Amino acid sequence: MKIEKAIEIAEELQALMHSEAEKTQEGILHIRQLDLEAIQARAVAREAFNETAGQLEEDLMTAMESAGQEAQLAQTTLDALKVAYPAHGPVLAEKVRGIQSQASRIKQLDAFTQVLMKKALVFAQSYMDCLNPPSVVYDKKGNMRQKASAPMRSVVNVSRRA
Repeated sequence: MKIEKAIEIAEELQALMHSEAEKTQEGILHIRQLDLEAIQARAVAREAFNETAGQLEEDLMTAMESAGQEAQLAQTTLDALKVAYPAHGPVLAEKVRGIQSQASRIKQLDAFTQVLMKKALVFAQSYMDCLNPPSVVYDKKGNMRQKASAPMRSVVNVSRRA
């Protein structure tokens, strides 16, 4: 039956999503440690994940459509597949819920990762400002003024809260 193929693909996608959620969580540690090589490797791995997950999503949709056609459904939905395939439909629906749950978890971790990366960027920029302070310049009246830069001390305190 074609629904079994859809279940097989859903299981594969669910496992992939679970694995990616775990790797994303590990990636947060690399950001906190400012491990640039690990961060770059994580970005490359995420790109590969995105390609694989995208292909599996397409395969799952195709398999679900095929199962719907096999059952002569006018419209293929999870609810319709559960009715058409009482033994396998609920299993597929459960797998899809698992995929959605993992996708939500990844989205939350990605949002946290973005916050950490922004803080790391501010920290690095402030550190570079300390190493290379802005030059003192004179205005048209001959008064000395200095470019404003955030003190390193305040940035360090912000980054520790992450």
